[in-house]
Formats: sequence, C-alpha cells, structure tokens
Amino acid sequence: MDKIFKRNPLYTVLFSIAAIVFIGISYNEYISTNKVFGISSFVAIVLIFNILWSIATPFVKITSEKIYFKIGIINSRTFNLNEIASVEFPNEKNVVISRKNGSVYKINIQTLKKEDRTKLKEELLKRF
Repeated sequence: MDKIFKRNPLYTVLFSIAAIVFIGISYNEYISTNKVFGISSFVAIVLIFNILWSIATPFVKITSEKIYFKIGIINSRTFNLNEIASVEFPNEKNVVISRKNGSVYKINIQTLKKEDRTKLKEELLKRF
C-alpha cells in the first residue's frame, strides 16, 4: 500500500499570488504597449504550471519498493528501499538518507505539512 505525504498549501497560495501579480503585469504590458506579451507572461505561465504540478503531485510517496521525493518539477530523488542504510532526522525540517554505497542525501522537508512531517518521520524510522 502506497503512503502519500502532501505539500503544505501555503506554498501553493504564495505561487498563486505571484501568478496573479504577473498576470496583471502581463495584461498591463499588453494594453499599454504594442500588444506583445513580455517576459512577465512567460513567468506567469511557469508559475501557473508550477501551481498545477504542486497540487497534483505529492511531496513524498512511499511504495513497497521505493521512496519518491518530488522536491520540484525537475528536481526529484528516488531511493530503492533495499539500498538505504540509514535514515536520520537532524532537525524537524531535514531528513538525511544514507545509501549502502556510501552516498548521503540531505533533503529539506519543510514544504510538507507539519503533521505529515511527523508521520513521515515515524514511517521512515519504523522501516530503518
């Protein structure tokens, strides 16, 4: 059974506010200049895409074989459960995963909801 840990909605709200600001700037550019969208239109489109992606994609997904950390649109980490040597939580907002081959990964989990951070910690410490 897969376990899913969602993002804190605060970041989605902040991206939404930024997208609305850039849409307003784009509209103002469109009205006041030669009817050409500028860089602000591109930024607004990227922000809207990021909003939709963050709503649709959980931050952490644990399956029976792997752990997926979807940190950003192009930044993700995947760990096979049998490759993980240890999991540590140096503080409330970070997790350190050590693989059996010696590589160590520090992942910021601040974007998780607070109760999901606690559940993630319990789940990972239970397995490792």
